[in-house]
Amino acid sequence: MKHLLKGAMLVCVVTLLLSTLSLTTAEAKANSSGSPTFRHLNSVAAVSASDVWAVGSFSKSNNSFQTLIEHWNGIKWSVVSNPNPGSISNGLDGIGAVSASDIWAVGISSNTSNSFQTLIEHWNGRNWSVVKSPNPAGTMNNFLNGIAVISASDIWAVGNSSNTNNSSQTLIEHWNGSNWSIVKSPNRASQNGLNGVAAVTANNIWAVGSSSNTSNSAQTLIEHWNGSTWGIVKSPSPGSGVVSLSDVAVVSTNNVWAAGSSNTSSTTLIEHWNGTGWSVVKSPNPGSVDLLLGIAVVSTNNIWAVGQSLAQIGQGLIEHWNGSTWSVVKSPNQPGSVSSFLSGIAVISAGDIWAVGGFQGSNNDEHTLIEHWNGTKWSIVPSP
Repeated sequence: MKHLLKGAMLVCVVTLLLSTLSLTTAEAKANSSGSPTFRHLNSVAAVSASDVWAVGSFSKSNNSFQTLIEHWNGIKWSVVSNPNPGSISNGLDGIGAVSASDIWAVGISSNTSNSFQTLIEHWNGRNWSVVKSPNPAGTMNNFLNGIAVISASDIWAVGNSSNTNNSSQTLIEHWNGSNWSIVKSPNRASQNGLNGVAAVTANNIWAVGSSSNTSNSAQTLIEHWNGSTWGIVKSPSPGSGVVSLSDVAVVSTNNVWAAGSSNTSSTTLIEHWNGTGWSVVKSPNPGSVDLLLGIAVVSTNNIWAVGQSLAQIGQGLIEHWNGSTWSVVKSPNQPGSVSSFLSGIAVISAGDIWAVGGFQGSNNDEHTLIEHWNGTKWSIVPSP
């Protein structure tokens, strides 16, 4: 659900269990209405142990929102300058790496308070620049939430578009090495959106999100690319409330995982593709409200998912698959924080994993949160 979803500071977790469009629109409205200092990270991608990138957004003193890109050089995290084409708001929600000199980030940009357009930026090894990306004709708001890299000339980005009648449609764009173009994708309801995308091969790609015909209910939405067309694949939606998938990760053709949440009972949701169908896999819920926002694969028996758990206060939630069960893995929370969340995760190796998000301090200011797994435990790594 991410996207500037992921970016929403999850002080009230339940709001993040809404559908993609309503979440993103609510975030955009909040961005323009004024707030305390706001700084968070939504997604992370790794080239190597000494070359890791994270993206998000931050607020300036005039309450406009700008893109935020941070880089790990093996020693420390630092902010890297990048463009903000929108005069009102800009934000990045997804990032994917081809190589050290070929990295892509996707999100939104706005020049007016009630209209948002796709934003795609590219790192060439020296600087970040805006790359032209299309917006469907007749739409008011267009969001890109996730990105998957197959090669330098085969990249996919997913999100949603809305028009004046408040309907929302899936949005899928493709990079062929020269330009980005819109690729037709199916819709099942009046409100549709895609949050995450992952590729097995160039002809085997999965995208996940949610669809809905009402404001108080939604079902999981999973789409698949077979090399020529995108199609909807049946997936379970446990419960009767808002059910959404936030991210997807692949092990192999017959082993794909998706993570999200169901607010019928405010619980984590993990689903698995075995080559024939999608099914729900039991996952723990340590708090009164729990959700998952990101998922990443090390190997068949080593998979990680991150999100937030809410008991008395919100805390980062990390869960692990050992080949037979999902379990909660202890993770730190920033000392003095009122609420914390983790929204993106990237794997370098079994002993080198990064998770990013944000935390809220006692003065309501919001800050970036970066955690690292060294093979034994998770620890907080200072970030600007």
